[in-house]
Amino acid sequence: MPLETIFKIDSILKHKPSTVFFAKTLLFFITFFSLSFPILANAACCICQHPQVITGIVCISKENTSCTNLGTLNDELKPATCKTENNDSACRLVKDGGICVNNPNTTAAAFKLSEILPQTPAPAAPASPAPATEFKPVLVNLNIAIPGAEFSNPTLQQGMLSIPYLGQYIQAFYKLLIGISLIAAAIMIVYGGFRYIASATTPKIQAGKQIIIDALMGLVIVIGAYIILANVNPNLTQFGSLTLPFVEEKPLELLDAETHNAVASGSKFFSGNENVAPEEIFKKAKEVAQREGVDPCIVEAIIKTESGGKTGAIGHDENFALNFLKLQSRIPQSRVDFLRSRKYASGKSFASDVPIFPQNCNGANITACRQLAGTDGSRKPVMPFNDDNFDPSKQDYNLDKRYSHGFGISQLTIFPGSGGLPRCNGHWSAKIGDTCFTAADLLTAEGGIMAIIKNPGIQKNKNNPSEAFWSYIGGANRSGNEYLHQKKMTAYQKCIK
Repeated sequence: MPLETIFKIDSILKHKPSTVFFAKTLLFFITFFSLSFPILANAACCICQHPQVITGIVCISKENTSCTNLGTLNDELKPATCKTENNDSACRLVKDGGICVNNPNTTAAAFKLSEILPQTPAPAAPASPAPATEFKPVLVNLNIAIPGAEFSNPTLQQGMLSIPYLGQYIQAFYKLLIGISLIAAAIMIVYGGFRYIASATTPKIQAGKQIIIDALMGLVIVIGAYIILANVNPNLTQFGSLTLPFVEEKPLELLDAETHNAVASGSKFFSGNENVAPEEIFKKAKEVAQREGVDPCIVEAIIKTESGGKTGAIGHDENFALNFLKLQSRIPQSRVDFLRSRKYASGKSFASDVPIFPQNCNGANITACRQLAGTDGSRKPVMPFNDDNFDPSKQDYNLDKRYSHGFGISQLTIFPGSGGLPRCNGHWSAKIGDTCFTAADLLTAEGGIMAIIKNPGIQKNKNNPSEAFWSYIGGANRSGNEYLHQKKMTAYQKCIK
């Protein structure tokens, strides 16, 4: 507000002394709020989903144009879908708690994909077709909406999951409370001014005056606290994203429906169609387990943690590069043997720049071994994955005969034998007790369930889940398998509830 206007109003009000205090107070309130508002405002940016940047959000500095029209300023932004982001804690680099994979101060005209793509490359496709865990962000849908609250989707970049929901929710709620406080202060100032002007007695005039003073004090406290915190440390008023390591499940190769049924049709357990929903698998597992006198939740917990109920799952143990958040102290032997061999199933050698895996993984070498094996929690496995993939038209299904493989819902492992792959009645199979289970048997629902139930450790501990799980995981070898055991116990507890 121009100073000459303020002086003119003040001159007019001198002819009405009863309203001078209220008017000057109101002018102070308007001026103070106007000066403070820019401090409270957020520095907005445009956030863009770009089809060529698959691991995060591109951020563009807000300019004098709509975020939806950035493609008119730069051809490289035409394929992107952009919107305004008013949360300045989101408009920051991922490493600083935001959601941006690039400098959020980049203008649309200056944006270059060539500067982004080298920093956010698509993960190199492994030689094995085993897919990594699909990243599916869970979207927030509040039952009671907060005015002005906008939530950005979680992003996955270089193995780190950035979740902005909590920070954005707290910041929106914080701003809502500030807004309510400002409105309440304004109402109380008007109310106090009304009492001050309308009152005829000194006590009532003083009461109105005190109401105005109290409201202004509250206003100063609310806005002043924000200003002080913002100047002392901006992070005290900005709530960044929660950043966590993204934990991938053991990669499994999933057979297509036609191939799956073609292989499973050779089993005595074949039902006619083995591509059924996991819910049907769990229902059938309960029926078979009850019939065999085994705790159904033991069987369900094993199925859930081994395959998630996917009957057509093939596990490649030599590709087992799972991050257990440093709870896994043992590197799977199949993975170690594969890396030391320096050869793929096809016979091709590793590239010359692939580091040599140590021959000794004890003591001081364990950290290096874990990093190279991809089990140290860094989410950056250096070593490659095998190139064997399931092919029913080839001998032994084209799987690498040097290493063990898991099959079906049970992920029962068929180990390589001294004379090649173990066989039972001429078929590649595993012998559980006195029963042979072929690969075809294990790729059926009932065959996988029976393979779990016939396990000697399960038979011995039909109603003792802890011991049953230890037996199924590795028998007497418990060291380094604590995480797998705990995972099954958690699934068991959910089942019995």
